[in-house]
Amino acid sequence: MFDAFLTALPFYPAILAEDLLRYVLGAGLVHLCVNLGIGQWLRHRRIHPDRRPGRQQILAEIGASLRTTLIFSVNGFLITVGAVAGALPIYLDIAARGWIWFAASVSLLILLHDAWFYWTHRLMHQPQLYRYLHREHHRSFRPTAFAAYRFDVLEALVQAAYLPVALAVVPAHPLAIFLFTSHMILRDAVAHSGIELFPARKDGRPWLGWLTTVTHHDLHHGTAHWNFGLYFTWWDRLCGTEHPEYLARFARSALRASAVLLFCAGTLAAAAGTVFAETAPLRGSWVTEGASLVVRFDACADDPGTTCGIITRSWDPGIATGVLIITDLGPTRAGWAGRLIDPETGARYKGRIEPLDADTLRLEGCAGPICRRQIWRSARWLRAALADGPP
Repeated sequence: MFDAFLTALPFYPAILAEDLLRYVLGAGLVHLCVNLGIGQWLRHRRIHPDRRPGRQQILAEIGASLRTTLIFSVNGFLITVGAVAGALPIYLDIAARGWIWFAASVSLLILLHDAWFYWTHRLMHQPQLYRYLHREHHRSFRPTAFAAYRFDVLEALVQAAYLPVALAVVPAHPLAIFLFTSHMILRDAVAHSGIELFPARKDGRPWLGWLTTVTHHDLHHGTAHWNFGLYFTWWDRLCGTEHPEYLARFARSALRASAVLLFCAGTLAAAAGTVFAETAPLRGSWVTEGASLVVRFDACADDPGTTCGIITRSWDPGIATGVLIITDLGPTRAGWAGRLIDPETGARYKGRIEPLDADTLRLEGCAGPICRRQIWRSARWLRAALADGPP
């Protein structure tokens, strides 16, 4: 066994790098997608729109998860030692067992892990064990994707123990193990993302009711004594631990997105040639956030079919009036889209403007994946506010 340890030792840096990369990419990409990418289109599917996790919570989630990743990497190294020593049936030639067994081994690892997680999870919720094994994870009351591995040390050891136990009875190729662990982090990150990403039927029930949804696990964080499953709902249903309001809660999260989904469908249809009504051109004078500028929207001089925004009043001595800061603004189904120009630097951004009500606009300017937002008010709103006192 010592010879196997020495043979496997040079592989540890690669094992550690793979585990770190898996967490960073898995949790990081899911978090970016639901907050900067598809989350902009599915924001109505946010389960708790009134409460967003703060920076301190996210840093705590990342810190605890990195500790878990280190524990998982040591576990991966011990599995490698076991494979080199012949104690674990890990094989290197897929042809030796065939692709059918390869697919079956991935499926078995997932199914067995779901059972392991459900029963160890329920056990860790026992009052005698909870504070030592599972309290750290529930510090994320409204979790983010980064909470995927937010475990106490003992819980991380319990979850790490699954893989060598499973591999002792399920011969697996390294690629099958990689697919299993990649599936694990992605499903875990999605479950903590806070946006319901799973599709709903017309009646509001999940299309694949045997899979756990984001709402399913979010209810566990909110209530603690329900919904212990990881990938599948059948253990909770069989054992009576599925939250009684789960399907109703899922329907609310899913149906809140109906308008957004219709918008997406309409956009695709428009691309195919269907004609839809668009928002009228943006006009009038608007006050920027902080009331530092007044911008007038009117038809662009060089292209009357688009709208431009020009500064007509400035309370900032560093910014002159008459400066063009919005160009090529055209109507869309959700508002307007065009180019935004920083009046101080001249930097150009891809922008969109969305009306929130008759006197309120939300502007968003993006440079690549980085976006910033502002709320503008109509000049009419400012006059009314000044008549009653400072806005």
